[in-house]
Amino acid sequence: ELFQKLRRVIIILFIIFEILAQAFLTRILFKFKEELKNYINPLLLKIKITFVSLIIFITFVSFALLIWGNLDSSHKHMLEWNYFSFLLFYYIIFLL
Repeated sequence: ELFQKLRRVIIILFIIFEILAQAFLTRILFKFKEELKNYINPLLLKIKITFVSLIIFITFVSFALLIWGNLDSSHKHMLEWNYFSFLLFYYIIFLL
Protein backbone atom coordinates (compact mmCIF):
# COMPACT_ATOMS: atom_id res chain seq x y z
CA GLU A 1 0.00 0.00 0.00
CA LEU A 2 2.78 2.42 0.96
CA PHE A 3 4.79 1.44 -2.13
CA GLN A 4 1.81 2.16 -4.41
CA LYS A 5 1.32 5.64 -2.94
CA LEU A 6 5.03 6.39 -3.12
CA ARG A 7 5.11 5.28 -6.74
CA ARG A 8 2.19 7.55 -7.62
CA VAL A 9 3.84 10.52 -5.91
CA ILE A 10 7.08 9.91 -7.81
CA ILE A 11 5.23 9.66 -11.13
CA ILE A 12 3.26 12.84 -10.48
CA LEU A 13 6.39 14.72 -9.42
CA PHE A 14 8.22 13.51 -12.53
CA ILE A 15 5.41 14.76 -14.75
CA ILE A 16 5.21 18.14 -13.04
CA PHE A 17 8.97 18.74 -13.06
CA GLU A 18 9.32 17.52 -16.66
CA ILE A 19 6.64 19.94 -17.84
CA LEU A 20 8.19 22.79 -15.87
CA ALA A 21 11.64 22.02 -17.29
CA GLN A 22 10.30 21.97 -20.84
CA ALA A 23 8.36 25.21 -20.33
CA PHE A 24 11.33 27.04 -18.79
CA LEU A 25 13.75 25.80 -21.44
CA THR A 26 11.42 26.84 -24.24
CA ARG A 27 10.90 30.23 -22.61
CA ILE A 28 14.65 30.78 -22.40
CA LEU A 29 15.13 29.70 -26.01
CA PHE A 30 12.37 32.07 -27.09
CA LYS A 31 13.90 34.89 -25.05
CA PHE A 32 17.23 34.48 -26.85
CA LYS A 33 15.82 33.61 -30.26
CA GLU A 34 17.65 36.44 -32.04
CA GLU A 35 21.03 35.27 -30.75
CA LEU A 36 20.18 31.66 -31.57
CA LYS A 37 18.99 32.25 -35.14
CA ASN A 38 22.23 30.79 -36.51
CA TYR A 39 21.88 27.69 -34.33
CA ILE A 40 18.16 26.94 -34.17
CA ASN A 41 15.46 27.17 -36.79
CA PRO A 42 12.74 29.72 -35.80
CA LEU A 43 10.08 27.31 -37.06
CA LEU A 44 11.47 24.66 -34.75
CA LEU A 45 11.17 27.08 -31.84
CA LYS A 46 7.52 27.70 -32.69
CA ILE A 47 6.95 23.94 -32.83
CA LYS A 48 8.48 23.62 -29.35
CA ILE A 49 6.21 26.36 -27.99
CA THR A 50 3.17 24.66 -29.51
CA PHE A 51 4.31 21.29 -28.16
CA VAL A 52 4.72 22.62 -24.62
CA SER A 53 1.28 24.25 -24.78
CA LEU A 54 -0.22 20.99 -26.00
CA ILE A 55 1.54 19.05 -23.24
CA ILE A 56 0.12 21.36 -20.57
CA PHE A 57 -3.39 20.89 -21.98
CA ILE A 58 -2.99 17.10 -22.22
CA THR A 59 -1.69 17.03 -18.65
CA PHE A 60 -4.83 18.66 -17.32
CA VAL A 61 -7.05 16.34 -19.36
CA SER A 62 -5.06 13.28 -18.23
CA PHE A 63 -5.25 14.27 -14.57
CA ALA A 64 -8.98 14.86 -14.92
CA LEU A 65 -9.41 11.41 -16.47
CA LEU A 66 -7.37 9.78 -13.74
CA ILE A 67 -9.21 11.58 -10.96
CA TRP A 68 -12.81 11.53 -12.18
CA GLY A 69 -12.72 8.89 -14.89
CA ASN A 70 -13.56 5.27 -14.34
CA LEU A 71 -10.43 3.72 -15.84
CA ASP A 72 -9.24 0.24 -15.05
CA SER A 73 -5.58 -0.36 -14.26
CA SER A 74 -4.61 -1.42 -17.79
CA HIS A 75 -5.94 1.84 -19.24
CA LYS A 76 -4.16 3.83 -16.53
CA HIS A 77 -0.85 2.12 -17.32
CA MET A 78 -1.35 2.67 -21.04
CA LEU A 79 -2.07 6.36 -20.43
CA GLU A 80 0.98 6.74 -18.19
CA TRP A 81 3.49 5.13 -20.55
CA ASN A 82 2.19 6.81 -23.67
CA TYR A 83 2.28 10.10 -21.81
CA PHE A 84 5.91 9.53 -20.76
CA SER A 85 6.83 8.75 -24.35
CA PHE A 86 5.09 11.92 -25.50
CA LEU A 87 6.93 13.99 -22.86
CA LEU A 88 10.31 12.67 -23.93
CA PHE A 89 9.52 13.40 -27.59
CA TYR A 90 10.27 17.06 -26.75
CA TYR A 91 13.97 16.26 -26.58
CA ILE A 92 13.90 14.47 -29.92
CA ILE A 93 12.78 17.75 -31.48
CA PHE A 94 16.19 19.17 -30.49
CA LEU A 95 17.87 16.70 -32.81
CA LEU A 96 16.11 18.12 -35.88
